[in-house]
Amino acid sequence: DSRIIVIQNITNLGAAESRNKGCNCAQGKYLAFLDGDDLWMADKIDKQVAYLERNECDFSYTAFGFMDSTGKYLGKDYLVPQTIKYEELLCKNVILCSSVMMKTKAFQDHKFDNRFFHEDLRLWLELLREGKQAGGLEEVLVLYRSGGRSSNRLRSAQNRWLIYRKAERLSFLKSCRCFVCYAYNAIKKYYFAIS
Repeated sequence: DSRIIVIQNITNLGAAESRNKGCNCAQGKYLAFLDGDDLWMADKIDKQVAYLERNECDFSYTAFGFMDSTGKYLGKDYLVPQTIKYEELLCKNVILCSSVMMKTKAFQDHKFDNRFFHEDLRLWLELLREGKQAGGLEEVLVLYRSGGRSSNRLRSAQNRWLIYRKAERLSFLKSCRCFVCYAYNAIKKYYFAIS
């Protein structure tokens, strides 16, 4: 497909800088992200474009299924809410980066922050805090590979705390409350994926 342009890094820039580089080169109306270890369903782009065209939101995300390290579907799906607000996302990350499609204009004046392990979550929080709207498609349009970069639970927990305190500048007490809620939801999500 001649519409697809491959942008290759000479050195490894990491996820955040690679995504920023791609977004800066994008010329279309929409941006979509696909991590190298995840898979899109064949109709994901069509369905998300249609969704963004008929709904008043700046970015969308979808439900996703789990697969093992060999690419075998595990028969488990993570269903997402139709909407998510800033306060909700602080406590429960329902947005998988590979499931996101956003209007290019919503990304203007924003970037993925390479200071954080989950630079995508940091961006979604920033967009929602600024009043951008997100909508969820309840259909599984992505397969997430368990055991990938984002599955390191201890590092994820540490990074979540850094996002609360450094990026979002939440008070210590609010950070504690959000972290307990996040930990509870993360355990449920992990248990769901392996049970």
